[in-house]
Amino acid sequence: MTIPAELLSNPLVNPPQSLHDALPLNKVKSAHFLPAIAYGIEKGKAEIEAIKTSADAPTFENTIVALDNAAPDFGRAATVFNLFTLSKSSGVLRKLESKLGPMMAAFSGEIYQDAALFKRVEAVYNDPVSANLDPEQKMLLENTYKSFTRNGVNLPPEKKQRFQEIKARLSVLSSLYSGNVMEAKGSYRLFISDEKRLDGVPERARKEYKENAVKAGAPDQWLIVLEPYPQEIITHAKDRSLREEIYRADSTIALSDPKRDNRPVVLEMIRLKHELAQMMGYSSTAEHILSDSMAGSVKTVNDFLQRNLDVYKPAAEKYLKMIRDFARDEDGLDEIKPWDTPFYARKLKEKLFSVDMEEVLPYFELKSTFNALCRCARL
Repeated sequence: MTIPAELLSNPLVNPPQSLHDALPLNKVKSAHFLPAIAYGIEKGKAEIEAIKTSADAPTFENTIVALDNAAPDFGRAATVFNLFTLSKSSGVLRKLESKLGPMMAAFSGEIYQDAALFKRVEAVYNDPVSANLDPEQKMLLENTYKSFTRNGVNLPPEKKQRFQEIKARLSVLSSLYSGNVMEAKGSYRLFISDEKRLDGVPERARKEYKENAVKAGAPDQWLIVLEPYPQEIITHAKDRSLREEIYRADSTIALSDPKRDNRPVVLEMIRLKHELAQMMGYSSTAEHILSDSMAGSVKTVNDFLQRNLDVYKPAAEKYLKMIRDFARDEDGLDEIKPWDTPFYARKLKEKLFSVDMEEVLPYFELKSTFNALCRCARL
């Protein structure tokens, strides 16, 4: 399929050449996503149709490998879109997500609920010749086969439709959930007018809060926001009420504001996932998910967690007692709360190991850490 003239300048459709074919993230704009994904879906459907209607007998190469390599244009655009929504989401991106999420889910559903296409996959899966595949090929074959069966290819038509409706709705709800969290975090503001409330907070953090306030038009104050999370308040602020305020604000995000209340969103997601699991023959969502994992069952996971609990709980209780004792000796605190634990844990660590955590930070400065990661990636 020839790229339409109006899409030639779209970096998601016609990416410029780059080292290791790296995606041109710095050139991507919000306006690029919808046309790129629509184009990728259109082209991908043609590629899938060619595999499905091939006159050749189904083989590992012409069916399984071909499917694995199909719709690269869609995959490229969808990958970048998901990256953007997770890392730099905005109102524009969230609106796009509510539209593109169901569109992408529908495209995936059309592929994995296509009985004729599955017939070819199943033929390869049941072919005795497949026993001679190498381990990587066998895994690809197994995963491809499961992708169809776990997406309802064997369901009756009315259940297939309901399956797709649930998938589309879950996509919308997932976008709504993350949007509520981001909007709630982005709207939180705590102005501090008395600098004494920031006693103990490192100067670098105070400087950041002052810059926030200046940008907000309040140069005589300090502004604390939740994005990025003000960890220095929780670990360093001597003002216990300030630590509590930040802790409670963060732990009740998308809960206290009626316009961004995620509780009904979560409840609907739970109901839909449970319906989906039962539709596929499982008693619960957990059983449904774990059936395709290394663990295999809820019992295996619960047994694993219990073994970990038996080992780690005594050590955790001992550590918490050390923190409680330290808090009592330091400040006469008889009972510590969740917003106290990081504060006293940091102070205890510094006392035990004679180290100032602020002095360690320069070794993990962002640019230095990023360069080190790049060096590791090149090894």
